[in-house]
Amino acid sequence: MAGVSGKMSGTAGGATLATVPHHSHLGVLMAGKDPIRLSDHLCECGCGKFTRFARQTRTERGQIRGQPVPFALGHWAAGRVSYADRFWSKVDRSGGPDACWPYMRGRGRAGYGRFRITGANLRAHLVAWQLTYQGPVLPKAVVMHFCDNPPCCNPTHVYPATFAANNADMARKGRQVTPRGDKHWTHIHPETIRRGEMASVCKLTELQVRQIRTDLSAGMLQRAIAAHHGVSTATISSIAVGATWGWLSQ
Repeated sequence: MAGVSGKMSGTAGGATLATVPHHSHLGVLMAGKDPIRLSDHLCECGCGKFTRFARQTRTERGQIRGQPVPFALGHWAAGRVSYADRFWSKVDRSGGPDACWPYMRGRGRAGYGRFRITGANLRAHLVAWQLTYQGPVLPKAVVMHFCDNPPCCNPTHVYPATFAANNADMARKGRQVTPRGDKHWTHIHPETIRRGEMASVCKLTELQVRQIRTDLSAGMLQRAIAAHHGVSTATISSIAVGATWGWLSQ
């Protein structure tokens, strides 16, 4: 046991068991042969986890050898900007305080925005409510929309309610199943859809797509059109059959 305790007494950066808080002794992560001991410093991203001791000095990350690092492993990028700032940067609030504020990034199949924080994938309108009113949703409760617009994150358009109230509201509005056709939210609120030039992966403009259609109608080869616009032939083929840009009128 003497050999084991002697080997375990050292920590990264020269700290010893005598200088490490007692509760940190339980936070040992084995990385190869060297133990990594956690300090009593909480991660500055707000996740509530303890951080480790720095093994080397990295001034650009605020790390000093032998001292607790500011962030837990993998949380440094999230901690540079508060998650509130990161969240609201993804919401379009240009319509004013009374308008819907659509979440402009990732969305689920039902149209609700998805926001990732410290490993959790949360619905965006729930995050908006929590950030605005500074409180978690009560157990056995959900956050409902007044506006019936799933991507909307305007905190004045949502309110906490019970699951029973949510189900009753869904039944009253005939939404027990995902609405289709003209009743789908993409038809009710088409302005919230990121398509065409609004999509982050878009390589063509609406004017180019119309010109491509004209060239296809004239019998021009797809590979020639693709080379002219700097895209793949698969992109041109998708436009030709209406798989992409089908919503754009001629």
